This record gives sequence, structure tokens and C-alpha cells, in this order.
Amino acid sequence: MTKPRKKYRPRTPRVPMMPETRADIALALHAAVETLIAAPGVESYNALSLQFVTLGRVLGKQDFMERAKRAMLDVFARFERVDKIGVSPDEAQALRATCVAMDSAIGLVSVDAMLAAEIKTAKWCRENGVAA
Repeated sequence: MTKPRKKYRPRTPRVPMMPETRADIALALHAAVETLIAAPGVESYNALSLQFVTLGRVLGKQDFMERAKRAMLDVFARFERVDKIGVSPDEAQALRATCVAMDSAIGLVSVDAMLAAEIKTAKWCRENGVAA
């Protein structure tokens, strides 16, 4: 008796990150950080949070991701206390430094991994009623 054959599943091609694509992603990340710092608000906080979640799915646990998470949680804790989004100078410095570290790490990720992370984040947002 022979074993049944596994169903054929084509492998997803690994598309490397091109310099232009990396620059676009990094620019969007830097713009989101500067928007939160210059014009703090719920929309800018949520936009940056979603970018951090997506990049966190791709980059995994990194020290700079933990610093970003800590800074964003500090901003949120202040929002819960005073009902206003604001970024302290220390948090701004941490977010900018984290952004630079993420910027260099983005180039090591494949485009298909980034796309898969964006799809997972969008799905999570839909399931939890979060505007993406």
C-alpha cells in the first residue's frame, strides 16, 4: 500500500527589497513619526501604531522594536490620564532613534514578507473593528 501524495502547493517567490521600495517604506515611517511629534492626535498615533505592528510582524523581536513599543505605550498612558495625545522630548527622541534602526532593518526583509505582514495586520484590524 502506498502513501497518499501531498497536495501540491506552489512556493511563493521571495521578492527582494529593492532600494526604491525600501526608501518608500522608510519615508512613510519617518513621516508618520514626525507627524505624531509635530501634530499629535489620535489619527497620527493610530497610523504610526499600525506601521509599528506591521514592521514588528516582519522584523520580529528586536531591541529597537521594544523601545518603540515602550514609547508608544507611554504616549497612550498619558492619553488615558489627561485625555490628550502628546509626545515628550524623550519619547520623540526614542521614536526617531527607533525609526532610524527600523529604516536600516527594512532593507533586509523581502517584499513578499512585508506584504504578508500588511495583510495580517489589515485582517486583524477588520476582525477587531480598528480603522486601518
